[in-house]
Amino acid sequence: MDILYDIPLVMGTIFILLGAFHGWKLRSVVRRCKIHADGILLGFRAEKTRSGTMYYPVVRFEAKGKTYESEYRFGSTEWEFKKGDKVSIRYNELSPKEIYLYHSLPLWKQYLSPVCIIVGGIIFYCTYYIH
Repeated sequence: MDILYDIPLVMGTIFILLGAFHGWKLRSVVRRCKIHADGILLGFRAEKTRSGTMYYPVVRFEAKGKTYESEYRFGSTEWEFKKGDKVSIRYNELSPKEIYLYHSLPLWKQYLSPVCIIVGGIIFYCTYYIH
């Protein structure tokens, strides 16, 4: 059997697993972070990756009479706000340092990325089985 013949199957599997993991991770944060708070964006932590620099927002907010500083778990190459801006967040009542940055994108658009990755994996699968 030719190894090149199996590449679409392997790539499809990787894409589907990656998309599912990303969607699951986002869904679990959204599900746990229910309490609304307004915070101030303190800045971004930059992390170099192979595909560029990812920026992770760091937010200060008050919850239950205490002030917290928390870093958002999901990074992006660009954000629509800057240091010092007021941001709307949701936080986990049991662990206030876990936040969900409740930005202007509707939730369905946030899930669009994992869905597209999964669809890409399905396309790879189809090229493997339909030849």
